[in-house]
Amino acid sequence: MKKTQLAAAIALAVSGAVIAPQATAGDHTSMQAQINALSGMMKSMQKELKRVKSAGGAQSLQEWENTVNAVKVLKQKKNRVSFRGGFARMDNSRIGDILTDANWDGSGGGINIGGLGVNTADLTGNDPNGDRDGWYFGAALDHHINSDLFGISDLIGVPAEVLAEIMFEYKEFDRASLNRAPLPTAANDSVNAIIQNGGMDSLAAAVCSTDALSTAGLGLTAGDVGPYGACANTVTVTQFTLSASPKIKFMEGSNFRPWVIPAGFAFHVISPPSDGVTVSTVGVQFAVGADYKIWKDIYAGGDIRYHLTSNATDGVNVDGMTAGGYVSLGF
Repeated sequence: MKKTQLAAAIALAVSGAVIAPQATAGDHTSMQAQINALSGMMKSMQKELKRVKSAGGAQSLQEWENTVNAVKVLKQKKNRVSFRGGFARMDNSRIGDILTDANWDGSGGGINIGGLGVNTADLTGNDPNGDRDGWYFGAALDHHINSDLFGISDLIGVPAEVLAEIMFEYKEFDRASLNRAPLPTAANDSVNAIIQNGGMDSLAAAVCSTDALSTAGLGLTAGDVGPYGACANTVTVTQFTLSASPKIKFMEGSNFRPWVIPAGFAFHVISPPSDGVTVSTVGVQFAVGADYKIWKDIYAGGDIRYHLTSNATDGVNVDGMTAGGYVSLGF
């Protein structure tokens, strides 16, 4: 029954109630019949009114719930900025690279150079530099892309959202003060050349010499300053990584959110350069982690990442992993 029809029926009932007292006693039987008819009509209208009110209330309640849910979705801060730090480890050390420790003899066995009975460590006087273990710190930006894994969540029955992560990190593995740092030593010795006459039998004026050369009976005096300054210098072994990866987060709506990076692109820069003077390479990043909502839009979490590279850095393999924690802010 439409609202206009309902209103007309109510008006008819009211008018009948007003007219009824004016009827004569002779019309009692007819009036009683009308009253009974109006009573039945009123009961019918009351039922219809209750139904309309009930239907309208349920509809209004559903509309209200939909509005509230939409506001909640709009208020959710699904983007994150994270500050990260922890432990880093390379699969292979850089000990022995020319620019890390001036070709340290990592085996310690000694290399008989020209029959002198000295190894590379004696010639350089340098400690090894380029350990596998180090530390890292960096930051990451997570941008929300999709809330249902592009429709796959409904198919597999696992709620998940997709984010795009941009991450950068600085890693430091080792640092050493070298008596004969590679570049200043090469520059100084190039103008104060070691003169070779028929092998290692005669040497002259090597500014960046070492005590080992003097004690080997070559008549040289250890020095530390030349035309290009001090031969000694500090060399720090570092790596910078920039990556872009898809991140899948599970358990949306929960305070605890595990996530995974199935595969992402990573760009690495090493310092010092490789023996081939190459500084960069690319690779793939894999990662798993989880975070927990501490308070409002503040989260704490941890992750483990592995970097697999193309090994294109001319002898330097920068494959390795990181494990650490992070603090995130939602926005």
